[in-house]
Amino acid sequence: MVLYGQWRVGKTVILHEVLRALQGAEFGDQVVPVYAMFSEAENFEAKTVTNISDSLLETMDVELVNPWEDFRDEWAAKYGEPKTLYDLGRMLGRFHQKIAPKTIVLALDEFTNIYVAIKKGYVDPSFLRSFVEFVGKSRCVIMTAGGEHSVRLMTDYDVNMLQKADCRLEVKYLSKEDTAKYVEAVITVPSYLGTQDRKTRTIDRIFELTQGNVFLLHKFCEALIRYVQKQNNLTQIDDITIQRTLDGIVKSEPDVISVYFNSLYNPYNELLNQKGQGFGGVRELNLMILKGIVSRAFPDTHSCRKDDLAEDFADEVRFEEFLKTLIERSVVREDSGNLSIPIDLFYEIQTRIERKDENNEY
Repeated sequence: MVLYGQWRVGKTVILHEVLRALQGAEFGDQVVPVYAMFSEAENFEAKTVTNISDSLLETMDVELVNPWEDFRDEWAAKYGEPKTLYDLGRMLGRFHQKIAPKTIVLALDEFTNIYVAIKKGYVDPSFLRSFVEFVGKSRCVIMTAGGEHSVRLMTDYDVNMLQKADCRLEVKYLSKEDTAKYVEAVITVPSYLGTQDRKTRTIDRIFELTQGNVFLLHKFCEALIRYVQKQNNLTQIDDITIQRTLDGIVKSEPDVISVYFNSLYNPYNELLNQKGQGFGGVRELNLMILKGIVSRAFPDTHSCRKDDLAEDFADEVRFEEFLKTLIERSVVREDSGNLSIPIDLFYEIQTRIERKDENNEY
């Protein structure tokens, strides 16, 4: 199964929700869910193998005697530590026989790191053939795959994991209706959402802030729940609760713009050039445009005049080029010469940061 979609749309959030469901009473006796990430470092294959092995060790550490720990030690004594996917595949095949009828479900995050590793010379492209074989021999594998780099993997190296997967799910922004379902699912105390009218207003505001981006929904709802749980006398969420949650995010998260909004100003298809080097200038100029929109925005519309913003940039051609890309990616919206950022959470966070810098309010 492959969960795919653009960067920071919420694939990992969904992956963890799937694992949480597999750990529940319905499936707990049948599966061993294991979460691991593809490495981002040199010695890519060996470190990825270690990540998977260590994650399995941690997952099975709930038992009095950890079966994977004993098995891994016995295997290492006989054959040495596993360094390749082929070694790990042999180990898991034998281990499945030992823990039958349970099945290991491997949840592998950041499939896209393979492309990055190849471009940086951390692993040979032939690794992809080994990976395809490994997946084919595994009982169950769930992967996340970011959009642009996954397409490049498939076209540059002829490894179309999407076509070969038994199940494919494209993760997109949620509709307002699905956002409502998500909010009601994660805010598990019904009284916090209040009356139907109050609940509708709260969900509408959360949708305005996140536009149904699952990653941002997850981050904001987590912060909202933390704030509510700290208030002993709070009976339901209202507009003030949301405002104070936003204040709290800025106070508690020193690098909030990068943590929350990296994907807005750091487009996935420009993370690497052909030599694997970063496009720092792209990030900086995109972020300047987004921050400029906020600093020049009218408080009632959260939008600014495009002509006013252009005055901040000496290179008009470069400004127009980068702004056009942001509009095409739906990061910025243009309407009758006005510019705005559809994800209102960026506006709310950035205005608080500016206030903090100017007045030391927080």
